[in-house]
Amino acid sequence: MVDQGPPSGMQATWRGYAPAQLIYWSNNVRGLNVPEKRFQLMRRLWSARTSVAFLQETHFRNRDAPKLENRRLPTAYCANHPEARKAGVAILFAHTTPFQCTATKADPNGQYLFLKGTIADHTYTFACLYNPNRKQHTFISWTLAKLGSFREGLLVVAGDLNLQLDPHLDTSRGHSAVPHTAYEQHSGLCTRQDWWIAGGRAIQKTGTTPITRMSTHITAV
Repeated sequence: MVDQGPPSGMQATWRGYAPAQLIYWSNNVRGLNVPEKRFQLMRRLWSARTSVAFLQETHFRNRDAPKLENRRLPTAYCANHPEARKAGVAILFAHTTPFQCTATKADPNGQYLFLKGTIADHTYTFACLYNPNRKQHTFISWTLAKLGSFREGLLVVAGDLNLQLDPHLDTSRGHSAVPHTAYEQHSGLCTRQDWWIAGGRAIQKTGTTPITRMSTHITAV
């Protein structure tokens, strides 16, 4: 896991900062090794007033990963593949988001990244997932199990899951080859205090809706 760090001089606590003020953005970027593509992405994130960005398929390698930050989004945490330019996930924070990281957990092959910390007086766990195109149910099962033991406070998960969470909505046949037990057993991760992201940056609370009732058109649960 590459921690590109918080900016120097960031205030330890900001008062009056409510969760509803955060704007989340999740996107499969399909590679960010081209400088112009990184520039365009950062400009787009800032124009959308993004507070926290979740990126999948950055395609960075550990040995030559470029910096994924600028003065407006100065804090970046990345999980990269050790050898190949594939997979890779990242979580970025805007300079207006005073996130103080207390713990991290990253997949050595760049398929997930968990961050735990505080924003003002609120405790958050942020997770970014990239589910491979093979054995999706296996990945989601053991990844959510790890997340369940890591999480604390309000949980925000975003990513490219590559599976149908609700076959009735997401498939023409109304069923999926992925067994529901793979994520049904972890439906308790969604609580009244958790958030999911739909349509890039729209935010809703999950309420008591279980994971199995959400569509893959939702980019995070």
